[in-house]
Amino acid sequence: MSLRAIFQMDPLNQLNLERDSTVALIEEGHRRGHSLYHYTPSALGWREGHLQARGAPLKKGKDDRLSLSSGPQELLDPETFDVLFIRQNPPFNLEYITTTYLLEHLSGKVLMVNDPQGIRQSPEKILMTHFPDLMPPTLITQETLDIQEFWREHQDIVIKPLYEFGGESVLRLKEGDHNLMPD
Repeated sequence: MSLRAIFQMDPLNQLNLERDSTVALIEEGHRRGHSLYHYTPSALGWREGHLQARGAPLKKGKDDRLSLSSGPQELLDPETFDVLFIRQNPPFNLEYITTTYLLEHLSGKVLMVNDPQGIRQSPEKILMTHFPDLMPPTLITQETLDIQEFWREHQDIVIKPLYEFGGESVLRLKEGDHNLMPD
């Protein structure tokens, strides 16, 4: 059975074609003969009681890589799709949150992979705090003094922003490190 699937995701030119799991999902969808479309979060809108998104079909490029189909984008009705994948990377900002509220209008009409409400309520780096027995010593704070105290206790720590991805802005602080904040 062929499905119509739509991906809310980052622009294709921002994907790492070798590592991004969204690319693997799209490639598998093509392999299975599904009809695949794409739009970016900023292209999602609401008009007179209905969601709409400006997007385009996804197809394999000449070198077997993915590319958007040529020609103008289409005005898509997300409600006409069988499956919607929410696959954009952070930042987890107000635009991101707004799209989750809009997408809730599809609840019960379209299978959504990554439930919009779940995305808001369970950001991945906060969700893990519900499983403290499965994680190393962890501190979530914006307070410099708390970070310094945590470093003094552990002497080798990793600092990472909550709403980045793919290793962006990760910093390891160990003894003698020039990035260590003064007391």
